[in-house]
Amino acid sequence: MSARARPERRQAILDAARDRFATSGYDGCSLRTIAAAAGVDPALVLYHYASKPGPYGAVLAREFSFVEHLGDAERASTTEAAARSWAAALRCCAGGPDTQACRALLRSAGSRDAEAITRAAVERCVGAAAGGAGGEAPCRAAHQISRLFGWILLREIVGVDELAGQQVETAAALLADPSTGRRP
Repeated sequence: MSARARPERRQAILDAARDRFATSGYDGCSLRTIAAAAGVDPALVLYHYASKPGPYGAVLAREFSFVEHLGDAERASTTEAAARSWAAALRCCAGGPDTQACRALLRSAGSRDAEAITRAAVERCVGAAAGGAGGEAPCRAAHQISRLFGWILLREIVGVDELAGQQVETAAALLADPSTGRRP
């Protein structure tokens, strides 16, 4: 094993866990596969994270950057402004900083063992997108996130042809005005 400092090893484990969960989902990977991908002994993974929920929770504990943009889309005064915010959110999840964590969450969504961690991460996103507002804001935020995750699932994981080649701006325009499905 290399002589990397502890924070570097922990980060290598977290990076490997994010990539493994994004590729195989919660049920499809083990602490051993995470350790192998990180280039460390499995005992070191256990040292930093007592069990498999540990690294999965750490991957999803980060602040998802797309939620800020969804909040902006909700508060937008025009369809065009909402489309710009949707485009920013989509870019975060399609090749941007949230890509691997979103894939990990979606690939792990059916896992009973990961259910509570996944739900907590989604609820954090809903709360952040709602901006702490009450009333219908959390419900609207949950609907926005479900539309975003649906797009990610179909485009990035399933590979639906109609979405795989779609420009982010086109998808954003459609998401910004779901009542008509027409571009602004």
